[in-house]
Amino acid sequence: MSKKAVITGMTAVELAKHAYSSAKKFLESDTPAATATQIILALAALAPIVCIGAMAPNIVQLLKPYTKRSLSGRDVSYALTLLDRSKYLSIKRYPNATAEVCITKKGMKHARRLSLETIKLPLMPVWDKKWRLLFYDMPVKFNAARMAFRNTADELGMYPLQKSLWVYPYRCEAEILFVADFFGVAKFVNFAVAESLFDEDMLLKFFRLSK
Repeated sequence: MSKKAVITGMTAVELAKHAYSSAKKFLESDTPAATATQIILALAALAPIVCIGAMAPNIVQLLKPYTKRSLSGRDVSYALTLLDRSKYLSIKRYPNATAEVCITKKGMKHARRLSLETIKLPLMPVWDKKWRLLFYDMPVKFNAARMAFRNTADELGMYPLQKSLWVYPYRCEAEILFVADFFGVAKFVNFAVAESLFDEDMLLKFFRLSK
């Protein structure tokens, strides 16, 4: 397959850091999905929100750096109520007029799904002329997850060399592991870096590169 290949991977800590980064990217995006409810949920995924005094005005100010949209106190109040009732957030109010907004396990799962919707594979200004290979072998009971993972790899712009072998010209391990972890198949995923592949002309044309 290649003249030289090096297996690479990512630790659980690095994956957790990337989950944090992906949630932050969602906060910084201005997609139609970035409503007040979703922004607050994504923000809570980064760290607990501590409010002094009335929650809505505090959070309105807190959200300003993360969205171009104008959010009112009413928008935020509705979002907080919805997230609390849906068990996506846990809101604790204290006697000293402070409140702490924390994300729940259910909320974290939803926030990760929102991050998945905005994730993109990197495009570098200069290619290092190496190919990043993604390959996996998943048990039959993971068929649904495998199909979802495969469809996502395709949507993200990877090229299918074989049924379970994909290629991309830039580093993308973090993004792909984030997707694999979301679908619960990260332990079946592996990567390699190749300096050359057979029939590279097809790949160069697909990715609009030259070597």
